[in-house]
Amino acid sequence: MRAPTVVLLVALTTLSGCDAGTDNGPLRPGAPVSTPTTSDARVIGLVGTLSGAEAWRGEDAFEGADLAVSELNQAVADGRPPFELVTRDDRGDPELAAQLVRELAAIDRTIGIVYAGPPGGLPATEAALTQAGIPAILCYGDLYSARLLRPHIFQASPPFLWQARAMARYIERDRGYRRVGALISRSPTGDTAVLSLKTALREQDIRRVRVFR
Repeated sequence: MRAPTVVLLVALTTLSGCDAGTDNGPLRPGAPVSTPTTSDARVIGLVGTLSGAEAWRGEDAFEGADLAVSELNQAVADGRPPFELVTRDDRGDPELAAQLVRELAAIDRTIGIVYAGPPGGLPATEAALTQAGIPAILCYGDLYSARLLRPHIFQASPPFLWQARAMARYIERDRGYRRVGALISRSPTGDTAVLSLKTALREQDIRRVRVFR
């Protein structure tokens, strides 16, 4: 595993464990910056939805990543360049998100990208990530089950299919349900979730259960 991926995983570990407050008061993230402010910093890019109906994705990711970068900088050895979080708002638009990933990848000091935007926008950026030699990590969503992960694209959340297999066993063996209602968004991610649940039921030869969306 290359160093940029390790650094991003450290950031994501902090992100996932981030609490809303401590005994000394609430955590207060800094203000997002959209371009590097120093000439030598190692850039960690963040592309996320910071406005609109899905703004929770970008807001949560920014708070965690901001804290993570602060902690990484506290551990930087003397003489080594610091890390800087550079954040872009994709406004929930997959095409804009892909463009922003490409722009951040083109910065020669970028070591990796945390992605908290529409999952469907990320696969199209593989060429830019390959050219830059850096990883991007999807925070929310599932590209694995849709077979859309690429050599430079990773995800932090469990695959929908893995989750669906556990749910299928519970639905049939523990509860004995015959019909299941799934409240899922009409989106590529939602389509993958529905397909994963149906696939898991079929794999386990659970024929009496029907999924209604």
